[in-house]
Amino acid sequence: MTRTLVPSNNGAVLLVVVGWSGAIRMSQKITSTNRSVRAGSPSAPGKVLFPLTAVCFVAAALLCGCGSSVAREVSARVLQAEGLNSVTGTKKGSSGRPLGETSRVTVGERIHSGIDGRLALSLLPGTLLQLAPNSTLTIEQLKVTKEGNTTERTMSRRVRVRLLEGAIVVIVDFDPPSAGWCIDTPHGELSTASAGLCRLEVTAENTRLTSVRGEFAFRARNESPENLVAAGYVHEWPSHRMASFPADSDAQSQRDVHESLSVERILLKLEARERFIPYPWRQL
Repeated sequence: MTRTLVPSNNGAVLLVVVGWSGAIRMSQKITSTNRSVRAGSPSAPGKVLFPLTAVCFVAAALLCGCGSSVAREVSARVLQAEGLNSVTGTKKGSSGRPLGETSRVTVGERIHSGIDGRLALSLLPGTLLQLAPNSTLTIEQLKVTKEGNTTERTMSRRVRVRLLEGAIVVIVDFDPPSAGWCIDTPHGELSTASAGLCRLEVTAENTRLTSVRGEFAFRARNESPENLVAAGYVHEWPSHRMASFPADSDAQSQRDVHESLSVERILLKLEARERFIPYPWRQL
């Protein structure tokens, strides 16, 4: 059996691991040679060559570790809770439970903030959000994939939540993979492929997006093309306006931007406080 590992295009290294049977035969020869040396050469007593079999085992273990990937579903963590907040379980008829600081929310559970409630959540490393009062959010997917033992690109993340009503401020502090970060609403789907900061508000009539930093894409229901909303712009769906408009064009948009920047500072401070918590795949 021969195993060959060829790295990605940036690598020019070819690593070949010899077959186990050949390694054992070579190890036996080396061991026999060692005995002869110890018996006939008093000048080199106790000299032992490291068995090649052990080297092969180590190399194989490293190869398997570097080439494997582990994907796990993780839970969101409450960083801060104000007022009355609750979460409903995934099972039909399950009763709600109160949410407080350090509470966990699993995939499929529905979060509701009361009239005086407010929640700061860490969904995954690099994705933070604050839930405003009278808001309802469902977590549909939180997944982390660890790629081998390499230090570069060791973790890919997938986030999907559904905002049913109310408002959230969201920080995306990493570059998500294609279709890897999504917020669903009754009027369409929000996504991004870059880091950014935005505020999303859902009412019975429409969905309103304020992009504070970064570019976000929104695909309205029954519409094929995406609407790109750049930093400093606002868009609503449905709306009589066909295009995004500057956030400094009306008082409400300016308040939304100011609130988002204030919330961002709070969320980053809360995350800094939690920075020594283990990686999410170790929290299960």
